[in-house]
Amino acid sequence: MTYSNHPASHDITGLPLYRARFLIQSLKGEESEIGTLFESIKKDSRAYNVLLVYKQPATCRSFGGIVE
Repeated sequence: MTYSNHPASHDITGLPLYRARFLIQSLKGEESEIGTLFESIKKDSRAYNVLLVYKQPATCRSFGGIVE
């Protein structure tokens, strides 16, 4: 599993926001899938100072249907 192909293959949606050298990403999906993805992101050599800022169950998907 790599970070780049994980979300699409596991029904995870999200919204990345990038400015300067900082990336903030909102992820939505099953809690266990998000946890696995988050651990993968933390281990990715391209990522550093990875922090979980906010965690709360979502009542609906906000980013479904958007395709790259």
